[in-house]
Amino acid sequence: MIEAIAAALVEPAAGLPGAAEVGIAGRVEAVLAAYPRFAPPFADALALLAEAAPVDSPTTLADPRGLVPTAASLRAALAALERERPDLFTPLLEVVVGAWALSEPVWEALGYEGQRDLDPAAHPIPEDLFQPLLARGPRWRSFYEGTLGLEVGAERTTGWGEMVELVFADGCLRLLRPPQPPEPAPTGLTAALGIRYLTFEVADFDEMVDRLRTAGAPVEVDVTPIRDIRIAMFRDPEGNVIELLAR
Repeated sequence: MIEAIAAALVEPAAGLPGAAEVGIAGRVEAVLAAYPRFAPPFADALALLAEAAPVDSPTTLADPRGLVPTAASLRAALAALERERPDLFTPLLEVVVGAWALSEPVWEALGYEGQRDLDPAAHPIPEDLFQPLLARGPRWRSFYEGTLGLEVGAERTTGWGEMVELVFADGCLRLLRPPQPPEPAPTGLTAALGIRYLTFEVADFDEMVDRLRTAGAPVEVDVTPIRDIRIAMFRDPEGNVIELLAR
């Protein structure tokens, strides 16, 4: 299950391997040994995830070869844990990101030389990797590309940061990850200034609503009929409001 959790939290991006590609289970044990304060909340997080996205046997939690829950149920469980128990989700994320960031494939992809058999106690997690991932994580892309089903049109590095273009019908949504993420702002339709509200007109409205619910997206406005349309609003991982509309 640790491998499955890692795959959901740290996906491949910007030329770097994902957490599931670097043999992360053993590195998680090394990070926990080097930073024992993370061990209790990490164990509690795994226990809650096992309840929310159960496997056949609890002994498989620490066994990367064991059975794992479905991807959809695990994503929903992680979203709920992040929303309801940040005191457990943050240590879980820190351990997984730390194990990933200190793996040899990641260091090689970054062009770091001379490091082999990286020891978390001897080699602190690189600050330039650790903090941006903790601040933003990969979940924004998983939501738009994976849950909503938008297709990647292009990816490039700009003067403002890493940009991905996601294609939907004849439209294009550009998402930007700045080098220094700003402080989080209030979330919700009317909580802050700025554009925080996107509408997607969809043909498979009920299916999309079910998909967002299964993924654990917070509901902003439940399914509501308005004259000749139906709408439903959810929040993405950063709190922006996403409206589904069916005519």
